[in-house]
Order: sequence, then C-alpha cells, then structure tokens
Amino acid sequence: MTDKVVILVDKLRQDKGKHVEVYGVPSLTANSLIKAASKFNPIDAELLLN
Repeated sequence: MTDKVVILVDKLRQDKGKHVEVYGVPSLTANSLIKAASKFNPIDAELLLN
C-alpha cells in the first residue's frame, strides 16, 4: 500500500502543484513516503494525547 500512497503524493505534488504534509512515527513510516512529502511531521510524545 505504501507504494500507492507514494505515487499519489508524487502526483499531487508534481502534477497538481499541491503541498502534501505527512504525519507519522518516523520508525514506522516508509522512508520513501517521508521523502515524497512536502513536509514530514514526526509524531512524538508532544503530539500524543494523554
């Protein structure tokens, strides 16, 4: 599934000129998706709800 998401992110950014932000846990998020995103926002303890 990750490959399809990366293709979609690339298409949105390159063909449509969209800004794509991805939120994810760095160790659980595909490196290719992190690189494809306009901005990657790592989820860490600060973003978790208590």
